[in-house]
Amino acid sequence: MLDIIVLFFLLKKIGIIAKEKGVSSIKWKILVVLFWFLFEGFGIDIALAWNGFGEIKNVIQLTNIIFANPGIVLFGYFCAFGGYLLIRYLLERRPNQQEQ
Repeated sequence: MLDIIVLFFLLKKIGIIAKEKGVSSIKWKILVVLFWFLFEGFGIDIALAWNGFGEIKNVIQLTNIIFANPGIVLFGYFCAFGGYLLIRYLLERRPNQQEQ
């Protein structure tokens, strides 16, 4: 739930930057959402493997592991923010609307 709240505010920021650049803000917001969840999933996978949980057989086992180790989810949030930063970097590299 926390990630959805943070993502909402980050999407507003991406929309502002996209308007300054003169590009479609919807496209960049969709990219942020996709990369956010993609990087969050990768982060959780990396954290699970790093902690030695290589073979998870069902959702109940995964839930128990995550409740016992909340750092796994926090690492996933950290990686998700990296996905946002990647898209923001790509957007900020584009020239502004006045410079074109």
